[in-house]
Amino acid sequence: MVTGKAILPQTDSAVPNLVRKDQLPAALALNQVLFQVAGGCGLGTLKAADAAHIWGIGVDKDQYNDAQRVLTSGVKRVDNGVFQASQQVTQGKFKGGDNLLFNLKNGGMDVGKINPAVPKAFIDKMNALKQKIISGQVKVPATL
Repeated sequence: MVTGKAILPQTDSAVPNLVRKDQLPAALALNQVLFQVAGGCGLGTLKAADAAHIWGIGVDKDQYNDAQRVLTSGVKRVDNGVFQASQQVTQGKFKGGDNLLFNLKNGGMDVGKINPAVPKAFIDKMNALKQKIISGQVKVPATL
């Protein structure tokens, strides 16, 4: 889980709703938004944000409907990745044994549904930053 104050490790990302209970009180007390980044345990993070009346940000898929207080989600566009890889195969351009990079620029990442509570000015700023990332003006770090 990434919070505004700290990065908190998860115990098991394969178990839905599992978030380290010893870490939640500190995370909930320090933050207004929790951005969960660890698979199945992220649903627990979003539910904990609901219970604490703070916001959550989903990841991987659009999690807008998975909890009541989701601002938006960072969405992996797996559909676009599969389509692009399939196109490479049919065009004889696919090279196995290597990683494919999917990002904002090539449609591999996107932003999910945005909660109506988010002010338009914030959405405008996010969209401007998104365009700067796509154009290469802003470089996103590969590691934290």
